[in-house]
Amino acid sequence: MFKFNNLRSKFFLGMGAVILSFIFLSLLFIAQLIKKFAREEISRNLHDGVRAYGEFSALSNKLLIDKARSVAETPYLKATMNIPQVDHETALYAAKKVEQVSKTPLVLLADHEGKLLADVTNPSVSGQDLQEYPGIHQALQSEEFVGVWQYLDHFYLVAVTPITSGEQVVGILVLGNVLNSTFADNLRGITGRDVIILHASQVIAESWLEKPSFPMTSEELASLGTLIKRMDRKSAPKNFSIHLAGSHRLAIAVPLRESDSEYSVILSRAFDNILALYRSAWGWIVMAGIFTAGIALFVSRGIAARLCRPIRELMEASHAMAQGNLSTCVEVISQDEIGKLSQAFNTMARRIEKLIENVCTNAEKAEAANKAKSEFLANMSHELRTPMNGIIGMTGFLLDSELSPEQRNFSETIRLCADSLLTIINDILDFSKTESQNLGLEVVNFDLTEVLFEVLDLLAVQAAEKGLELIAYFQPDMETAVRGDPGRLRQVLMNLIGNAIKFTEKGEVVIRVQVEEKVDQSSLFRFDITDTGIGIPNQAYDRLFKSFSQVDGSMSRKYGGSGLGLAISKKLVELMGGKIGFESTVGQGSTFWFDLPLEMQLTRSEKNSSGAGFAGLSAFRTKPPG
Repeated sequence: MFKFNNLRSKFFLGMGAVILSFIFLSLLFIAQLIKKFAREEISRNLHDGVRAYGEFSALSNKLLIDKARSVAETPYLKATMNIPQVDHETALYAAKKVEQVSKTPLVLLADHEGKLLADVTNPSVSGQDLQEYPGIHQALQSEEFVGVWQYLDHFYLVAVTPITSGEQVVGILVLGNVLNSTFADNLRGITGRDVIILHASQVIAESWLEKPSFPMTSEELASLGTLIKRMDRKSAPKNFSIHLAGSHRLAIAVPLRESDSEYSVILSRAFDNILALYRSAWGWIVMAGIFTAGIALFVSRGIAARLCRPIRELMEASHAMAQGNLSTCVEVISQDEIGKLSQAFNTMARRIEKLIENVCTNAEKAEAANKAKSEFLANMSHELRTPMNGIIGMTGFLLDSELSPEQRNFSETIRLCADSLLTIINDILDFSKTESQNLGLEVVNFDLTEVLFEVLDLLAVQAAEKGLELIAYFQPDMETAVRGDPGRLRQVLMNLIGNAIKFTEKGEVVIRVQVEEKVDQSSLFRFDITDTGIGIPNQAYDRLFKSFSQVDGSMSRKYGGSGLGLAISKKLVELMGGKIGFESTVGQGSTFWFDLPLEMQLTRSEKNSSGAGFAGLSAFRTKPPG
C-alpha cells in the first residue's frame, strides 16, 4: 500500500487535484474558443457575402446603364423624341418598343423638361414632373445616373440616361428593375446568405435560406432601422448580433448603393444551431467539472489534513513558547520534512530555554551590581557632601577674618574649588537617583515667575562677571499660578541657563516663557534659553544628552563640569511629562528648549503684570558692568 513518507508524494497527489482542476478550466476555455471560432467563421462568411454582393451590384449596375445607353441611341427612339410636341400615344408606343428590347419592367420616357410622356407600367399616366426623382436633373445636364427610386407603390433599381440629338437633350429614358422577392432571391443565390432589403424601417424585399417560423416584428424592424442609422458609411461594414425573426443571428449591413444612405441590404446567418451545440457541450462540461471538483476536493481534504496537522501543532507550540511556556515540545509523527522540522523546533526550544536561564541569571547579577553601584554612588555622594559643606563653611569663616591679600586669594580659590566639587557631587547624587528610579516628584502650588526670578538672581552675578546681558521675557497676560514640582523645574533651569552662561563669552542669554497650548485645567508651557555662545557642531548632536559626555573633551578642562547636567535635565523633563531639545549654529549660539505640561491652580493668582511679553520689554534684565 502506498505510504506518504515524504512531502513529494503528498504534493504529487495535490498536483493531481490541481491538474484535474486545470483540465476542467481548459474544457471551459475550449468551449469558449469554439463559440468564438464559430462566431468568427460566420463573420468571415458574412464578409465574403458582402464582397460577392459588391461584385454583383457593380456588374448589374453596369449592365443596366449600358442597356439604357444602348436603347437611348436607337434611331427610332431619337426620331420619336425629336417630334415637336410628341403626343402621349406616340411616346407610349415607343416606350413599349423599348420594353420589348430592354426586358425591364419599368420604362419611362420624359421630354427635355423632365415631364413624363409615357409609362409602360401605367399607360394612362402622363404629364407629371419627374425632376423630384433622383437622376432626372443630371440627365437634363447630359449625365447618367444609376440608383433607387420609390416610384408609385414600388421600389426600383433604375438607370436614367439622356436621349440626345446632336449636342441637345431631347428626352430622358428611365429603365428599372423592381426590388422584389425575385431580386432578393437572386442576391441570396449569389451571396449564400439570408437577405433583407431595407428602406429606413420598411422591408422592401426578403429572401431566406430557411423560412423563419414567424415574420419580423415591428420592434425588430425599429431596432434594425436604429442600427442602420448608427452605422458609419465611410468605414468598412461591421457585423452585429441581433434577435431577428425568432432566432439569434449575426448580421452585416451594407448600402444598396455606395452613394445611397437610405437603402440597405442586410445579410445574416442564424446562430441558434451553433449556440445550441455550445449550450449542450457546456452542460456536459459543467457536469464533468462538478464531478472533477468533487474528486479534487476530496483528495485535497485528505492531503490538507495530513499536511496541516503537524503544522498546526507547530504553530500552537510557537504560541505557547511566545507566552513563556519554554518547556513546550511537539510530537514527531513522521520522518518527512515536516517531521524533521518538528525535531528542529524541539531542539531550538531546549536551547532557548537554557539560553534564557543563563540570561536571567546574568541579568540578576547585572541588576544587583548596578544596584550596588547606585547605592555606592548615593552613599559616597552623601558622605562627601558633609565634609565639603564643612570646608565651604570654614572657608567662609576664614574669609570673614583679617587676612593678607595673598591669604585671601588662596582662600577664595579654596572656596571656588569647593563649590565646583560640591556641584559635581550633587550631579552624581541626582544621577544615581535617576538611575535607581528613586527620584520622586512633588505636586504643590507655585508661581513660574518666582521660580525663574530665583534662578536668575542666583546666576545674575555669574553673568555680570563675564559681561553678559541676562534677559527674561514672558508672554503677555500669561497665567503663571500653576501646580507641579518647583524644585525640579528650578534644577532644570539652573542647568540650562548655567550652561548658556558658561559657554558664552560675550553677548547675551535670553530666556522666553510662553503658553503653547491650553487643555481644560492644564497648560503646555514652552521655555527657550538662547545664547550667543560657541554653538554645537552637527557631529556632536547624538552625544549631547548622554551621561558623562560633552561636545569636546577639552570642554571639561576649559569650562569644567561633569557632563551630567543635560542628561539629568532630560530625565527630569521627561519624568515631569515634557520633552526637551535644542537648535544650534557653530559660532553663533544655541537655543535649548523644553515643553512642560503643568496644571493650573483652581484659584488663579493675579496675573503677572511686570512683563510685557515679546514686544520688547522684559520681566527681568541684567546688564554687564560699565
